[in-house]
Amino acid sequence: MENRKNIDHLFQEKLEHLEQSPRPDMWLQIEGRLAKKKKRRFPIWWIYSGAAIVVMGLLLIPLLENKKQDPDPFRTTDPDITVSPKDKEDLKKSKTKETETPLPSTKKKTPSLLPKQQLEEVVIAEEYVPKKPTETNNTIDKKTLEKERLRTEVEFTALLSFPADEFNVMSFKTSALNSFIKTKKEQPLASLLDVVQQQDSAADENSKKKRWAVLPSYGYSKAASFSNTSSIDRSLQENPVNGDYNSSVGVNVSYKIADKWVVRSGVYSQQMSYTTKDIGIVSGVISSGLNSVNQNIPLSGSTDFNSSGGVFIGSSSDAQNIAAGLTSATLVTNDAELQQVYSYTEVPLEVTYLLKTHNEFSVGIVSGFSTLFLNKNEVQLKSSQYSSALGQANNLNSVNFSANFGLDLDYAITQQWLFNLNPMFKAHLNTFSRNSNGFQPYFLGVYAGIKYQF
Repeated sequence: MENRKNIDHLFQEKLEHLEQSPRPDMWLQIEGRLAKKKKRRFPIWWIYSGAAIVVMGLLLIPLLENKKQDPDPFRTTDPDITVSPKDKEDLKKSKTKETETPLPSTKKKTPSLLPKQQLEEVVIAEEYVPKKPTETNNTIDKKTLEKERLRTEVEFTALLSFPADEFNVMSFKTSALNSFIKTKKEQPLASLLDVVQQQDSAADENSKKKRWAVLPSYGYSKAASFSNTSSIDRSLQENPVNGDYNSSVGVNVSYKIADKWVVRSGVYSQQMSYTTKDIGIVSGVISSGLNSVNQNIPLSGSTDFNSSGGVFIGSSSDAQNIAAGLTSATLVTNDAELQQVYSYTEVPLEVTYLLKTHNEFSVGIVSGFSTLFLNKNEVQLKSSQYSSALGQANNLNSVNFSANFGLDLDYAITQQWLFNLNPMFKAHLNTFSRNSNGFQPYFLGVYAGIKYQF
């Protein structure tokens, strides 16, 4: 430990007067670094602060000027005051007095910087006191309001009742309406409710005048059946049966009982015919004939039948078998037809419900029934060689009924003349009395005509 202290002391004594000068190039480097002084940067937020102060000053200057000019910012410079003519004369007199005498204390309070017009308005506002409405004013106001209401009502009523044929948007003039209103004013005053009631009553009268209608029509129908069997004989159940096209002519009379309901009836001629095909004819055979036909034997107008024998009429297959089995039998034809024709005098009773009514057209649903009176009953035998009446059906009822359903379409030609289209479906209910093989006829038809309303 003592040796260490001596060593330290020794170094201290030796290095106490030691001096060492730096190299010359070191001074040059130090001098170069001292020459470069740090540049002081100008704070950029000072620029933004200055710009904000300038903008705020520009915004505050007009407010400060307004405060200097108008110490009372809530005072309205343009009061909306109505002054009567008498008050205006008093005001002129007060102005003349003001030129001679100084203003009262209230006028001295007004700023001297106000212009002359504003100064006059301030004087008017201070001196004018609105008067309370009296009873006479109220009565006058009520009378004027009542007159105005009546005048407006008259004009509106006149405009509603102005003739439509005289109104033209392109050439309409207010003078025409004014003259019309003048004539209406001379007449007794009618309220709007009265006008509406008059128009409704006029419409009702018009509708009442046109409740009746007469319709001559022509119909075209197609006969058919729910069962594809022949009603002439049981042996012809396998033979094909087709319904034929027929025509119908009649007159229909209708009466409108309500806005949506129409009852109609009339008289029509209705014809129906059915053709049974694949019929064979054999001569020289004794036959009992067809069950449902009162047959005329021998057939008139035919030279192909043996007068000494009978005639067989049936399906073509049975005719061929008979002709092949009997030497005395002769096959006349196996491609003949039996046509059954019957017609009725129809009296319908139907009701129409109008679904859509318009000035030009209307659509309705028709339903009802018809009573049919038989006036023609005929069965004809036809082939490529001849055609003759075979007889009459013995199973037809003289009175028949049908269920009717269809549509009724009207298109207005004029106010009284309409074009009518009437598609109908009619199913016969009791056409045959017996031996009909379940034959149930119906037909689809379309009737058209010109309807006259009155």
